[in-house]
Amino acid sequence: MILPGGIRGVICLPPAVIDGTTAVAFRKDLAADKNLEQLTREGIFSDCRKITGSKQSLTDDDFFLKELHSSEKWPAFLQTAVEKKRTIVICGETGSGKTVLTRALLKSLHKDERVIILEDVHEVTVDHVVEAVYMMYGDAGKIGRVSATDALRACMRLTPGRIIMTELRDDAAWDYLKALNTGHPGGVMSTHANSARDAFNRIGLLIKATPIGRMLDMSDIMRMLYSTIDVVVHMEKRKIKEIYFDPEYKMQCVNGSL
Repeated sequence: MILPGGIRGVICLPPAVIDGTTAVAFRKDLAADKNLEQLTREGIFSDCRKITGSKQSLTDDDFFLKELHSSEKWPAFLQTAVEKKRTIVICGETGSGKTVLTRALLKSLHKDERVIILEDVHEVTVDHVVEAVYMMYGDAGKIGRVSATDALRACMRLTPGRIIMTELRDDAAWDYLKALNTGHPGGVMSTHANSARDAFNRIGLLIKATPIGRMLDMSDIMRMLYSTIDVVVHMEKRKIKEIYFDPEYKMQCVNGSL
């Protein structure tokens, strides 16, 4: 909705959010008429780093995570991956412990983050986060429930800092990965897969099944996945069996050198 003065708002009521809650967000156009000197004094360049025609390289955080991964310091690696807003996939069969690990990882979220959690069954809470919204979705067309795609689109209007999708669904796979790749990194999602590397194939097939995915080459979909997903954790019988992390390969996909 658009209010007087150009203020845009969105209101989410149950069953789109959990019972007893309402999510409300208003966005006001804060465009200001300032010159570069004023913006410089306000710190607009304080976090800027140089990018040239040469290929993008690993960051200091990537090297630190790589060191933790190579030395198999798993708790520190996963906690740091969450804190540094790396995109994480947790995969495994039903009952493998994906939800338990998701809950544990989300305890590393900063309390001041704006977090939107998308679920079909309410299983995950982040009580320490001040601004957390729990959105509920169901099967597309089911009476009383919005689809995963509609929930995700409403979520984007709530100005999320981080989007968590407890189970990646085929009807929202493309929209969710696109959101992660366009200014909303640090997502945590779960899916069914037989290994860490198989998770990429599984998610690729979910995207291929969407209307947009059917128009894309599978090679382009896979390149997008490897450019977006940083960490994959594979679980079996409530134990972590594999942790994938390959920032060099991700950079090759980002730079188009494959």
